[in-house]
Amino acid sequence: MKKKLSGRIFAVLMMLCVLCSSSLMVAYAEGDDKPSGDGTVQINLPDFADLTASLAIYEAGNYNYDGTVTLKDEFSSFDGDLTDLSEASKTLEAAKALSKLAASAESIDSETAFEGDVVFSSLPTDNTLFLVLQTAGEDIIEISPMLVILPYRTETGSSVSAVIDAKYEDKRIPEEPKGAVVLIKKDKDGKVLSGAHFKFEVKNYVMPNYAENANIEVLSDEKGDYYWDVVSSDLVTDVKGQIAAENLPFGTYRFTETKAPEGYRIKEEPKVFDIDTAGKIELKEDIGEYVVKEGTPLFLVFINDMGDTPVESSNPPHESKISKPSTPSTPSTISVPSTPSTPSEPSNPPIITGEDIAKFIIIGVVVGVSLIAVVLLVVLGKKKKTDIDDDDE
Repeated sequence: MKKKLSGRIFAVLMMLCVLCSSSLMVAYAEGDDKPSGDGTVQINLPDFADLTASLAIYEAGNYNYDGTVTLKDEFSSFDGDLTDLSEASKTLEAAKALSKLAASAESIDSETAFEGDVVFSSLPTDNTLFLVLQTAGEDIIEISPMLVILPYRTETGSSVSAVIDAKYEDKRIPEEPKGAVVLIKKDKDGKVLSGAHFKFEVKNYVMPNYAENANIEVLSDEKGDYYWDVVSSDLVTDVKGQIAAENLPFGTYRFTETKAPEGYRIKEEPKVFDIDTAGKIELKEDIGEYVVKEGTPLFLVFINDMGDTPVESSNPPHESKISKPSTPSTPSTISVPSTPSTPSEPSNPPIITGEDIAKFIIIGVVVGVSLIAVVLLVVLGKKKKTDIDDDDE
């Protein structure tokens, strides 16, 4: 009897052990789907919105294992379908409906910036249903509302951290395409000409308020009235004969030559062209020329026919304006002044000393005595001859 009783007791104990172990296994299995710890939700945003867009996160309710959701009081008036949030379209529809009720709810203040993305941390992870909404930056980007459950279930398992790429609409105004133009000034022989001056204008169909008082010439075409609006009044070709203009909105433009290079005539007819393709240019420093950077910029070669023929004159381009010296028989029209001579010093008058006067007196006496002696000799000679003649008689 005792053996039977002990056997029954042992059997009951075994059944209790089996039941307890089964319960523990179920609890363990359920606990595996509900990891504990702080939860994190990271929302990845595009680069252009990381400084302008803000997000808020709300605890909307709890997701049950039978597929139902128990909502918080603030969201309890929601009448949509939350039974299956595996489809993206249903989840987005439910998030939009819940977002209309978020005005009366209090958000969890846990947003932080992380390399341009938005991170919510310290979140409960007991199958909590969260609603993520945009709170600022709608003029730049419109971010779709999101529903997130922690633990976050993926194909590979569950995690207390959710990383989600935001679905959004870019609300920025598309950048207007712009073009570029390079004008190259040449003569009829293909030689580039520097120093040519141009006025640069755009065709404008919107008349300014001051048009009547500004003496603006109003013209007309099939599109209506227009005028040429000055973009730059004085552009000058460089050593490569180039003028470059960038960031030009699409439209009609023209270059008008206002001053030709030295020795050349102005071409009065403007160069009219359209900018209708986007493009950028860059200057190659090693060659000094503009080249294509991207897109399709416009390159214009401004060549005159006879208008670029050198002017017929005695001073052709690149020659000195000073005429060459003429031949020796013909005096030059441009004389080179000689170096002025240094004036000579005036001569001093002669200085006569007392010794010089004495010399002059002696010489005068000697000359005078000599003359008297000569006269006496002549007179005495004639007298002697007269006496001789008288004796002969």
